[in-house]
Amino acid sequence: MVPDTSLRLASIRKALDEIVRPALAEDAGFAQEQLGLILKSIDLVREQIPYEYALHAHDAHAAARFARELAGKLPGAATALGEAASAAEALAPATLPDMPALAAAVRDLRAAIETAVADAGSDPGTLAAIGPVVVEHSERQNLIERRWVLATGFDPDPAGVPPLAEVLAAGFTD
Repeated sequence: MVPDTSLRLASIRKALDEIVRPALAEDAGFAQEQLGLILKSIDLVREQIPYEYALHAHDAHAAARFARELAGKLPGAATALGEAASAAEALAPATLPDMPALAAAVRDLRAAIETAVADAGSDPGTLAAIGPVVVEHSERQNLIERRWVLATGFDPDPAGVPPLAEVLAAGFTD
């Protein structure tokens, strides 16, 4: 499983705080100040990550509402504003998932899968039945994980990995 973004940022923050900070000279005030700002920025981003999607959806609905209010005052722009507002609203969900609850549900689901497979035992017939499903899932998941960390430069065939949006969208159509 690919570590989530918040976990990766926590690792980066820890390395900066425990390795880079002690290596900075005590009289390097500007560098110390910049490191402090970087650490605070990482903390801020980690806090915001679970809500970024909600912020974008909220922004789309707020802007659409504003556009419709303006359309009533600007008859010459009413059609364009209404069309743009409708386009934004069509892409922004009316309700949002509770991202922390969704993450917990996925953790519970993975635990249930692990338990079910472990409980299946070592019966050859059962293993033969679930084997292809496990392999297919693993191949799809491996592709997502390779794409998720592609920018690290460690993938042996980066050209063979499709764009992230394409890989993630495939999970909704399988």
